[in-house]
Order: sequence, then structure tokens, then C-alpha cells
Amino acid sequence: MKNILRIFIVVMFVAFACTVLLSATVHAEQLTDNNGDDLFPRVNEKGDVVWYGDDGNDYEIFLYDGTEIIQLTDNDYDDKFPEINDAGDVVWYGYDGNDLEIFLYDGTFPCQQLTSNNYTDYRPQINNAGDVVWYGNDEIDYEIFFYDGMLKTTIPLTNNDYDDKNPQINDSGEVVWTGAGGDGDYEIFLYDGTDIIQLSENTYDDTLPQINGAGYVVWEGKVDDNDYEIFLYDGTDATRLTDNNYDDANPQINEAGDVVWHGFFEASDGEIFLYDGITKTTTQLTDNDINEIYAKLNDKGVVVWFGSEDSVDEIYGYDGSTIRQLTDNSYDDENPRINNDGYVVWCGAEGGNDKEIFLYKPKKDDDDDGWCFINTVSK
Repeated sequence: MKNILRIFIVVMFVAFACTVLLSATVHAEQLTDNNGDDLFPRVNEKGDVVWYGDDGNDYEIFLYDGTEIIQLTDNDYDDKFPEINDAGDVVWYGYDGNDLEIFLYDGTFPCQQLTSNNYTDYRPQINNAGDVVWYGNDEIDYEIFFYDGMLKTTIPLTNNDYDDKNPQINDSGEVVWTGAGGDGDYEIFLYDGTDIIQLSENTYDDTLPQINGAGYVVWEGKVDDNDYEIFLYDGTDATRLTDNNYDDANPQINEAGDVVWHGFFEASDGEIFLYDGITKTTTQLTDNDINEIYAKLNDKGVVVWFGSEDSVDEIYGYDGSTIRQLTDNSYDDENPRINNDGYVVWCGAEGGNDKEIFLYKPKKDDDDDGWCFINTVSK
């Protein structure tokens, strides 16, 4: 790696026309302001933010630690799709001159290259124990790999003759992924630390699994090859949460067992749905003409998503009682993420040109034990 460029950030409070709405207690910070796209932001529980950005030559990895922006990579090839844990450890994949490999930043330089082989390794995920999972092509098909953050060793979790992809990991080291199975369609698999359990077995594709700390798993399945429905595994049984004639997609689950997803309720636009893990009931959060998709939620049940109105994407949030619009401008704001303190990050095409990274910090509520949206546009 070349010399690491450490950039001290000048935090920009967005105070011009077409901005994120502000107040004295709630503000959005524009973390980046440059001529290249900054994409795929992630935020941890400390409020650290990681993303990849175009430095004018290729894509590099950047980390905002609450005070400054640190450029984690500086090379002549693309580094993309970083993930961060609560300790501030960051993983991503990057080209090493031969193929895509997995890299780790553990708070010290130089960054570590976890893989060095002759095949492509994709989309790493990291838990708070420092364990990392990814999928890689072993020159036959895609398999799942597991790096033990304590032992500093890597093992393959799968070794078969079909594709296994898109692993997710919880803090206990349990891993879920989607695999092509023996009959050719994709099924959901769970590694519980000892054994691999096949959670689905049918004749249609089951994809995009997510797992929480209790080992609950959600995914989407294309039932009868007709439309996608949402499924939940509670550690014992798999339950179908939706049963309709439209697509339900991109489910996310929190530590309370709440599940959020978007469904194309009226075919023309997406709406947001929330399943309560305690009451076992589903609420349709939105019902409008805005195409609202890709919702995320924190462990307190606060939900964020983006929606397109008048051909412009904006960020929205639901705090348990009220839906509010977090952005209101003339450019696209997309792909928000939220932590348990209500910090929201997203990328926005500021000025209508390249995409920049924004960070929203809400105030505490009157009891100082939660959070609320202040001075935003009620919808």
C-alpha cells in the first residue's frame, strides 16, 4: 500500500437551498465534498462511518471516526463495499493486480490482506468478534469462507459442487447464506457454529438471508416462481410472513425479531411493511404514490428508507409512531443506514452531480433514553 492519506475533515453544515432540514439540536453533516462519487456508507454503534469513493483514479476506502476522515487505501485499483463493526474494524474487497481479494483494517496500518489466491473473493461481512465471512470462487464454483478473528485462521464452510453466495454473520459466529442446492434452485443454509442446517427445501429460489443475534433468519422466496414472499426462521420453525400476489423483497431483521421489507402493494410503487416480533403482527407503514424501497431498521424499531417522489429520491424515517421526511431537496438521496442511537447515513447527489456522504444526528428525547426527529417534514 502507498502512504495512507489522512484527511482532516471540515464538517459542513448543509445550509444552502435544497438541503437537509436542520435545527439547533438536529443537523446533517455533509462528510464529503469532492468531484467523485462516494458510495455505500455504513455506520456502527459509535457513529463511525465507512464508504468507498472515487479519488479521481479508482475507488478507495474511507473511514470517518467522528473527528476526521482516514483514507484506508491508496493504490491503483478499485476497493469496494466496506463493512464495519462496532470496534471500528473494516473489511472490503479489492483488486490485488490479479483478482479480487479480502482486506481488513483493524485500527492499525498496514491493512491486512486476508486472502491471496488465484480466484475472486466477494462481499465480506464482519461481526463484533472480528470474524469475517465472504464467498469466493474456488475455480469450480462459489463457496463460503470463514475467518476466525481470534485464531486468525480461515476455513471453508462449504465444499460442494454448487454455488453458495451472500453470507451474513451474527456476533455468535452463526452464518447464513443462499446455496444452489442439489436441485438447482437456491435454498437457505445456516451454520450454527458446529453444523450446517438447510432451512428451506422447495422448488423455488430463496435468497437474501439476514440473521440476528438470537439466530432468527429472514429471507425472500419466489413462491411457485410467481412472486416473492417473506419467510422467518425462529430457531425452530420457518414461518411465511406474507401471502399475496405481489413481490415482497429485501427483508431486514433486528435483535428484537422485528422485520421490515418493501412490497409492491399496488404493483406501481413500493410500500414499507413492518412485522412486530413480539405481537407477531404486520403493519403497512406507507400507503401512497411514492415508490418507497430498501428499508433498514435498528434494534429500537426505528425504520429508514428512501422513496421517489416527482423523480427525486428522498430519505424517510419511522420512529415508532410517526413517519417523517428527513431530506427535501432537488437531488437523489439513497440507501440510508441507521444505528441504535438514530444516526442515519446515506449518499446524496449533492448539486445534482456526484454523490456525497451525509450523516444525520437526531437529538435525544425528553427522557434522554430514545430519539426523535426534529424539524423535519411530516408526511
